[in-house]
This record gives sequence, structure tokens and C-alpha cells, in this order.
Amino acid sequence: MVGISIINNVKQAHENGVQGSKGWKELEMTMEHLRTNYPDIFIICDAKRGDIGYTSELYAKAILDVLKFDAVTLHPYLGQDAIQPFLDRKDKASIILCRTSNPGAGEFQDLESEGKKIWEIVAEKVSKNWNTNNNCMLVVGATYPKELEEIRKIVGEMTILVPGIGTQGGSLEDVMRVGLNKEKMGLLISSSKAIIFSENPKEEAQKLRDEINKYKI
Repeated sequence: MVGISIINNVKQAHENGVQGSKGWKELEMTMEHLRTNYPDIFIICDAKRGDIGYTSELYAKAILDVLKFDAVTLHPYLGQDAIQPFLDRKDKASIILCRTSNPGAGEFQDLESEGKKIWEIVAEKVSKNWNTNNNCMLVVGATYPKELEEIRKIVGEMTILVPGIGTQGGSLEDVMRVGLNKEKMGLLISSSKAIIFSENPKEEAQKLRDEINKYKI
């Protein structure tokens, strides 16, 4: 399994994201370092983009072409046309927010329309209508395993990015129990702060890897 690097606004802000152009330059340097030294690593930009027309096209160019990320997180609130420039990129992955890991996620995501929760509608829409290039994934938080189980039933074999393991308190055991697809795959497990801010990040990452493999048996 190749490594996965998820670079997001929170982690960048901790060191350099609040430094304006200097922070952007350091992000460029980080990407150059990863591309040069670890070309097999799948790199996700956790930017949560989604905007109208031409603006969305420019976001796509900046993230996918200039910075050369492999994937980007997107929000579906504006509808398909707002993220179409990302969906059109067959060589890149569009990772769409479905059931997020934060405590207030249900404020909108649990609202119902015609008997279905918003996160159910998003899961159906993305898997059945938006994924024409087979480049879509969903974000589903580890802190909501019941919803993850239902979403897996809706989307079939689609890959799901799962944040919330570690600092946010999500259970890896629950995620592995309900989230794997029929091939015992289909999950990208994200643990950010618990690894980055540990005394030995490499050791912490290996520990998580070993635990994931344990549950796959």
C-alpha cells in the first residue's frame, strides 16, 4: 500500500499558513519535496473547495496543476456544476464531504428531505450521478460509524476517506468493522494531529498501520 499525505489548512496554519505568501511558498516547497523524494505517495489537499463556474476552474488549476496534488476535498452545497472542473479531471480524485467528523455535523447533514438525511442524498448523488469518471470518493467521519455503515451500503465499492481517528476519538475498530468494502479495502484512514504532534511521528504512523492491518484479517 502506498503512503498517503493529507495537507490541510489546520496543519499549515500551525506553522506557516497564517504567514501569507510565505506560507504559500512553504506549501510549494513541501509539495516539491514530496514529489521529488516520495513520488509514489498519494497527496490530498484538504481544501474543501466548491465555487461557481470560472472561480472553481481556477481553484482546480491551482490545486491540481500548479501545486500538483493528486486529490482534493470538495463540498457539495452548491451542486454539481460548482465542482465540475474537478470531476472532469479523470487523472485526479474528487473527495466530496458527506458525513463529516465534527460535533456539529448534524446541524445540516441530519436534516431530511423526502424521508432521507442530507448525507444519504449526497452519498446517492455522488455514487450514482457524479462519479461518471470513476474518480469520486466521499468523506465520512470515524466519529459516526452507524452512518458510515449505511453509506457503505449506498456507495458499494467506492473508496471513503475517514478522518476522526485519534484526537477526535473515532474508533478504528468500528470503522474497519463497518466501512470495508467486499474486497476488504475501500478506506483511507486519516489520523493527523495524533501522528504529527506525537514525540515520534514515524513510530505513531507505523502503529496505526499495524492496527489497520490487524483488523483486515
